[in-house]
Amino acid sequence: MIVRTGWPDAPVALLNAVRHHHERTDGCGYPDRLTELPLLTARVAVADVYDAVRTARSYQPARSAVEAQAILRKVALPPHVVEAVLLAAELLQDVWCEEQMDSGAA
Repeated sequence: MIVRTGWPDAPVALLNAVRHHHERTDGCGYPDRLTELPLLTARVAVADVYDAVRTARSYQPARSAVEAQAILRKVALPPHVVEAVLLAAELLQDVWCEEQMDSGAA
């Protein structure tokens, strides 16, 4: 449980999701080596991994959507959450592509 100092009105679930978004279901995450992740925490964790591999970093280039999917499916996170986030990412990509075509940018 995260200490609620500095932001007393924040929902506990949100604070815990922020604290535990590097946890993994195999117990190898941090800071508390959890093996069960609340749904919100799992969603944030999956989104964090997806963003980390799809965004260029100083230490690695951005990966393709296909590579990101493969990586996410190997990480110890709840598979149903991984698949839901991947589906959402695919749908958002489709919407973005349509908007680009409509604006003549593509």
